[in-house]
Amino acid sequence: MSSLKTRIDHIRTFMEDCRGKQLIFLYQTPDGKEKRGNIDDLISENGTFLRVLSGNRLEDLDRMLAYEMGTIL
Repeated sequence: MSSLKTRIDHIRTFMEDCRGKQLIFLYQTPDGKEKRGNIDDLISENGTFLRVLSGNRLEDLDRMLAYEMGTIL
């Protein structure tokens, strides 16, 4: 039973590694302050994207592009 738990833990770690690291953005708030945070922070503060500081998760990139397209249109 313990070997099964160990294998499941390894699979869980592998799956988390495949998802990538969360993107950290530099963005500007409507009042002009520059902040850093994840995509949820950027959206909740109605920020303007400046650049990506770190990370490689494509899901976050998709959400950021959808958000930016929504603000443009």
